[in-house]
Amino acid sequence: MRFFFLCVGQAGAQIGNGCWELFCLQHGIQPDGQMASDKTTENDSFCTFFNETGSGKHVPRAIYVDLEPTVIDEVRTGTYRQLFHPDQLITGKEDAANNYAQGHYTLGANIIDLVLDRTHKMISAMSKLEFAVYPAPQLSTAGVEPYNSILNTHTTLEHSDCAFMVDNEALYDICSRNLGINHPSYLNINRLIIQIVSSITASLRWRAFVHWYVGEGMEEGEFSEAKEDMAALEKDYEEIDTDSVEDEGEGEEF
Repeated sequence: MRFFFLCVGQAGAQIGNGCWELFCLQHGIQPDGQMASDKTTENDSFCTFFNETGSGKHVPRAIYVDLEPTVIDEVRTGTYRQLFHPDQLITGKEDAANNYAQGHYTLGANIIDLVLDRTHKMISAMSKLEFAVYPAPQLSTAGVEPYNSILNTHTTLEHSDCAFMVDNEALYDICSRNLGINHPSYLNINRLIIQIVSSITASLRWRAFVHWYVGEGMEEGEFSEAKEDMAALEKDYEEIDTDSVEDEGEGEEF
């Protein structure tokens, strides 16, 4: 299964940057698109997100779009600038200033044909997952953000096979309550979203290993048995850890 990433706006571009950085690390792909020398290419798990050129370079199957160039310029000049072809990075010259109507009907309309043309060249019959990020009042930069989110979801939902709603307010609470971050920033929240995207797509990227191993003679039941053994081993370690803590407590009483 192969996917195409369409990273739209500031949030899309920033989350996209983090995703491709993580995907490159997971699949052993260097910032210039070449496979690391200590990695093998016997499996094609990277093909879920990357196209491989004749020269052996791995190019993200993605297009970045924003009405103003600031955030995407960070991609053009950043560590992973050689990973992308210039045609994959599309920017306008004027920001919509949080006005959905202006971004959708006016400024966005000026570049939509270019976006569609380059998108059609890159994709064919691919599955479409949507990650819709909803704002949090703690981080909101404009009062109209909730309206923009609803309007955008309404417009794009019919083009998605599966949509995931990402609640920035819930992620903000996770950062502050569970991770001990006193003042969570967009960077903290985006890192959580990136891990979510990676986890959801992991089975699509590495599911090929199961078929590969089975093809070499391994039975699928062995995977289940190995998983059960790992769970039992983990439980044993937890019990040992608990016993150690109790023994230390008893020692302090004496």
